Amino acid sequence: LEDDEIPFARPLVELIREIERERTATLAGGRVSIGVAAYPHRHPESATTSHDTEVLVAKERAGADFAITQVFFDASAYCRLLERAQTAGIRLPLVPGFVPATNPRRLERLAEMSGVEAPRDLLHQLEIASDDVERRRIGVRFTVDLARRVLDAGAPGLHLFTFNSHGDALDVLDHLDLDRWSTTQGEPR
Repeated sequence: LEDDEIPFARPLVELIREIERERTATLAGGRVSIGVAAYPHRHPESATTSHDTEVLVAKERAGADFAITQVFFDASAYCRLLERAQTAGIRLPLVPGFVPATNPRRLERLAEMSGVEAPRDLLHQLEIASDDVERRRIGVRFTVDLARRVLDAGAPGLHLFTFNSHGDALDVLDHLDLDRWSTTQGEPR
C-alpha cells in the first residue's frame, strides 16, 4: 500500500512510537501498547477484504501491538479474518470485539454504522421478549455462545464494548468459563 492509502493508522502508530522513544524517562522506561482496528467483515470504506488485510499488515509494520475487531455476530467471520491474517503473515493478536447483544435498538444502530447486520432471529427474539430481564437473558446467551466459538477457534482473549451498560458485560463474563481458555499447552494465553 502507498502512504496515502493508509490515512490514519500507520502515521498515528508511528507518531506514538516516536513520542515513546523521546519520552522513555517520563514513561518510566515503559512501553506504550498500541491497539488498532481489524475488520472481520469488509470495512465500509474499503473495496475488498484483501485491502483490509493489506492495511492491517501496514499497521503491524508501523508498530501496532494488537488489534481489536469490529463487532461481528458470526464466528465464521472472525475465523476468516484469522485465515486472511495468517496467510498474510500477520502476527498481531486479533482480539474479537463484542457488544453484549441485549438491546435491539443498539444492534440496529451498530448495523447502520458498521454495515454488519445483526442476525434477524436474534433481533426478533429480543423484540418479542416480554421484558428487559428476558432480553438480557437472550442477549447474554447469544454473546456467550459467540465468545465460546471464537475462543475455541483460537482467539487470544475478548474485548467487550459496554456502551455504559457494564452489567451486560459482567453477565457475559459470569457465564463464560474463562479458565477453560486461560492456558494453551501450559502457557498463559
